[in-house]
Amino acid sequence: MSDQRDRPPSWRQAHKASFMEKYSKILPAAEADTGNETLSLIARLIGGMDIIEAQKSGDDDKLVETASVALGAAQQTAMEFERFLKPFLRAFEEPSFRDSRDPLKWMLTFTASTLFPGARKEPDLVFVPLPANYVSFLIEHLNALDHGERDTIFQPNQTGKHSHPYAWAKAREEAILHVCFMQGGGRTKTSSRELVGKAIGVASNTLRDWEREISDFDFDNAREAGRLEEQRINVGIPWPKVMDAHVEAMADRLSGKLPGFARWYREEFGKRHWAGAGD
Repeated sequence: MSDQRDRPPSWRQAHKASFMEKYSKILPAAEADTGNETLSLIARLIGGMDIIEAQKSGDDDKLVETASVALGAAQQTAMEFERFLKPFLRAFEEPSFRDSRDPLKWMLTFTASTLFPGARKEPDLVFVPLPANYVSFLIEHLNALDHGERDTIFQPNQTGKHSHPYAWAKAREEAILHVCFMQGGGRTKTSSRELVGKAIGVASNTLRDWEREISDFDFDNAREAGRLEEQRINVGIPWPKVMDAHVEAMADRLSGKLPGFARWYREEFGKRHWAGAGD
């Protein structure tokens, strides 16, 4: 894969100059010069959107035009930030990563780690820094999938495990989090395992084995969320006005969700178990 970052600076300057000239006439002037062309453009873009929203005209053409400028501004911003992200972008140059889905998965995971935990379920826009040549590479493989080709970077690995091994691994993780949530609410670990096991149709000793297999993923946050839930329901103490973001996300994930999770687990994976026995 060629590296567009090896292009001379003049190419980037020409790209930016062309973009600025194209859109400078359709955006209002910024109130103050930030000293940086890209930041000034963003300020003008915000001003233009403020005008459109204030007018409440519903002009789709104007909105599409503004969206086009916004994407261009985002691209220019990506160029500005590239020098800060070089340590991460080098992953796309590694021989073991090249022409595979590994760098995409790695960068998506890294981007998700920077998000506020509760935001991960929201439809908010997230920018994922990917080199332009790798984006073209992904498009080619998606087009290949559309034409029925199976030999792409999106072909599943042959693991020899149960069908849907990843979904089952995540389901086991969710079951253990429910155990920790109940434990945080004041139950013993044994009692919590028995309740969750009965709900999903799994022996309590199987849940114990799962705990040993799963790393301490987010157990402490699940227990703290369970403690706060217990205080809210049985003591009447409301949720704290300020909560740790990870605890808040865990409370939203687990509070009142065991019945629904149990129904889903039984439907999807119930046939893998039988009464009174582990896996």
